[in-house]
Amino acid sequence: MKVGNVDVRPDVTAQGTLDLADVELPIRVARGADDGPTLWVNAAIHGDELEGTAALWRVFDAIAGKPLRGTLIGILVTNVSAYAALRRTSPTDELDINRLFPGDPDRSFTWQLAHAYRQVVESHATHYVDLHGGGNTHDVVFYTIYRDGHGAASGASRDMALAAGSPIVWSSRDRWLDNGLFTLLTSSGIPSLIVEAGGEGRIREKNVAAHAGSVLNVMRLLGMIDGSPEPAHVEAPVHSADFFFSHRGGIWTSGHAVGVRLRRGDLVGAVKNPYGDTLEEVRCQSGEAVLLALRTYAGAPAGSNLGILGVIED
Repeated sequence: MKVGNVDVRPDVTAQGTLDLADVELPIRVARGADDGPTLWVNAAIHGDELEGTAALWRVFDAIAGKPLRGTLIGILVTNVSAYAALRRTSPTDELDINRLFPGDPDRSFTWQLAHAYRQVVESHATHYVDLHGGGNTHDVVFYTIYRDGHGAASGASRDMALAAGSPIVWSSRDRWLDNGLFTLLTSSGIPSLIVEAGGEGRIREKNVAAHAGSVLNVMRLLGMIDGSPEPAHVEAPVHSADFFFSHRGGIWTSGHAVGVRLRRGDLVGAVKNPYGDTLEEVRCQSGEAVLLALRTYAGAPAGSNLGILGVIED
């Protein structure tokens, strides 16, 4: 097996680069002595979401010297130009790669990278996991997303989501995720999962543990490593998302932490002016929801994303 410039022989772990769209992605690959699934895991598809990178370090350390069946491919930083700029998107064209799949080889940089990346993932992966966080400005609770309604691959994705260990599982048919890579892979028969945890521009232990534990549990589910996934009880089955944005620029305040349950009419937070006057209140618009993501960066220009409510009950 060869991935990028890495020749991977049975029972060997190696690292190198995957060269796509004139950039080099740092990768690490572990191949077992026995055949099995090929699990592709990427981190930092948004350049300021680095908990997944730290989690992949931990995953490779955890499986070192232990029996491995199949192959683990870890893309340590996927969006390298965004990472170099310490931001979510590439400064080359300001586009979000995870909204542009399957990409286009004849458009701007991020379109080209999406096109090349999708092709190489599809050429290797039997299963796919995408690790995300809240970046520099938001905090995100530990949750998983799979694409609902795509036959056998969707069912297998659901199994991965349940095995990952998160108490919040989002079965998504949201149209805004139609051009996410996990959606396209699921529709082409590759079971896929998004894992979310962390943010605020920090790497915190609980979030690294959530990401690493999810990957290891998926590997146990697939029979790649010994053991069974750690049992988890799904406390919040989410079926759609309610993004909320500021309409007035100001200072964003909220008394909540991510993971809290809210009901229709509950106050999420407020935008205030420098004098402390409330310019705008944000309230829960659904029957019951869980606060999946919350802006923790206080400055909030008009139109800023303030967070996401995962809708449990309309």
